[in-house]
Amino acid sequence: MSVVRHEDRISLTGACPVEDAEALAAQLLQQRSSYIDAHDCTSLHGAVLQVLLAFKPEVRTPPSDPALSRLISVCLNAD
Repeated sequence: MSVVRHEDRISLTGACPVEDAEALAAQLLQQRSSYIDAHDCTSLHGAVLQVLLAFKPEVRTPPSDPALSRLISVCLNAD
């Protein structure tokens, strides 16, 4: 699984497939003050991105991949 909780941080690592969307939503519902560490995330399924769009958590550490980092930044900062 590429969604892992560490106290108030949720790490997204490697490829985040569609199955991770439900896990991410559950983690964000459980603790709304969680922030995202996506430094080691290499790809996101559209469903995972939709969860991020729905909850708009703080992404403190964006993905190291510039294109993925920009995608997340543009999506979460769009109003």
